[in-house]
Amino acid sequence: MRKVPVTIVRRVPLGRGWVASQVPFKRTIWVRPGAVLTKRLLAHELRHVTQAENHPWPLAYLWQWLTTTRNYHTMPFEVEARAAEKDPAYLTWAEELLNE
Repeated sequence: MRKVPVTIVRRVPLGRGWVASQVPFKRTIWVRPGAVLTKRLLAHELRHVTQAENHPWPLAYLWQWLTTTRNYHTMPFEVEARAAEKDPAYLTWAEELLNE
């Protein structure tokens, strides 16, 4: 994993749905108003940041969603991001960002 500079933009109106945060552009994480940015959630989003470094983001994400029967839970990008929530490297990176 290669750490890259990341911008966290808080209080972005993402709607009231289940989305607490997202990576709309490379190296940018949006966080919905009222969402608590935990180390685990940030580690998840940081995995999306590293995915975005290697794929034409967000088109690759949309393509995966469309080709995996639109099932969020089985999309390879989401499976990888959920695994990052327990990965010591991503958790350490998340903690560093939260302590800045």
